[in-house]
Amino acid sequence: MTQVDEAEAHRLIVGAVDASLGPGNPVILLGSRATGDADAESDYDVFVVLPASRVVTAARRLARASSSLASELGAEVSIKPLPRFRLHRPGKTLLIWKLHREGRLLSGPDVLESRNGGPPDMSAQARSSYAMSGLQFLIADLDPPELDAMSVRPELQRQIRKAALHAVQIRLLRDGNYASRLDEALRLVGPELAAALGEVRSGSLPPRLWFTARDLLMSEVEIPRPGVVRSALQNAQYCALSMLRGRGPRPVLRASAPRERVWQATTLLTAAVREHGLLDARDTADAVRALSPISDRRPLDWRGARDLLLAEWPNADPLTGI
Repeated sequence: MTQVDEAEAHRLIVGAVDASLGPGNPVILLGSRATGDADAESDYDVFVVLPASRVVTAARRLARASSSLASELGAEVSIKPLPRFRLHRPGKTLLIWKLHREGRLLSGPDVLESRNGGPPDMSAQARSSYAMSGLQFLIADLDPPELDAMSVRPELQRQIRKAALHAVQIRLLRDGNYASRLDEALRLVGPELAAALGEVRSGSLPPRLWFTARDLLMSEVEIPRPGVVRSALQNAQYCALSMLRGRGPRPVLRASAPRERVWQATTLLTAAVREHGLLDARDTADAVRALSPISDRRPLDWRGARDLLLAEWPNADPLTGI
């Protein structure tokens, strides 16, 4: 795939969003492409601010635009709709704080007024949500046997670096500090953690750094346990979003909410990966059981469960969520 310069990439992204949804919507670039920490293969992480009523239908159009842009830009592209109300009511997540602090407006009205606002919500749920995003990076592109090699392939190296950045940022924020870029974050964090992740900026990452990043993130996760009423509301929301996104009706869960299920499955699938790329059968089976109520598909192995998890995540733990 050919590479294009950043100015042309931004023009193509805005053009694809406008063609999909009409002009005038705020288009915000986040991640390493916005902070200046990207390399030629880094992905484009883009959010489009919309009224909540348009989010579900826009998601399908933006997914198609993302796929088309990936071939033009020579890198992965993810364009997601963001309900406008989330900019002022972020919920228990660090995402909106990061958008205000690091986001780069590519088009549309400037909705990032509070770039120098106060500290983010560092509640257990907010930290857990950010850590869960890091765990997703670790498993999304993983073929477990490759962790038995001397070094991992470039695509997974990039995911490990993103996961490590999440782990370090959580620790910095807990101490009232922050850094957008990995090299700066490693300079600010304590010497023990900096030493453990010292090779993460090297040209070729050893497999052990996957496990180091995993253990750091897992230590931050607390699985949500919503009450009966909130669980029922989240179940109804999950079923509605699944149908609106064209995935067909889903069963209503009785014992736990969809967010709880996908978080459980993520931690179990991540924990199932052992040294030399071996997979623990019990953790894998428990992850499959955690996912079974939210799909009519039967993942038979670790990869099937991982793919199902990633497919169901937008419905189970949405930005529009309760």
